[in-house]
Amino acid sequence: MNDSLFEKKYLAENLWQDEENIYPWDHFSEEMDKYIEKQTGDFQDNEIDNQSEKLLKLLNSRWQSIDLQKLQQSLEQEYSQQVPSNWIKDIVGQVKEFFGQSSDSLEELLACVKPLFPQYNTDDLRVIGGPIAYPTRGGKEKDSGGNWEQLSEKQKIKVTMRIAQSALNRWKNAEIAQ
Repeated sequence: MNDSLFEKKYLAENLWQDEENIYPWDHFSEEMDKYIEKQTGDFQDNEIDNQSEKLLKLLNSRWQSIDLQKLQQSLEQEYSQQVPSNWIKDIVGQVKEFFGQSSDSLEELLACVKPLFPQYNTDDLRVIGGPIAYPTRGGKEKDSGGNWEQLSEKQKIKVTMRIAQSALNRWKNAEIAQ
């Protein structure tokens, strides 16, 4: 009996069965074993799992790199007058590396900014970054932008933190949209 004839006969016989036995495949029959073996061929579950995992990682990295480029371009358009473009590139790199590692907004912000200001104590950065990570109602600070070279270190940290917070928020919204 060839496979297609077997399938048709098996389905026809089971079409009129009681509702309790409506599922037509008998997983324990020899014919079913032969049919499944023929359909699956030489595939092995481990091989499929490994290859699909590699594919998903590759696709994810490609999409992330595209999204990171868009994020960087967006930030450069908005903040290029305030900070050097390599600074924005560094911020985006930190966002990629540290996003999602902490559920605390301030800790994510600090993780993104700390490598850019290694000479500062984390606690000092935490004091400066608190109002940026957790803005209060109506507590929006005035923009301390201007010429990057003329800003004080504290102002540079604040501007960098605002840009990093904006990048984190945009990246979070992009992740949710996907």
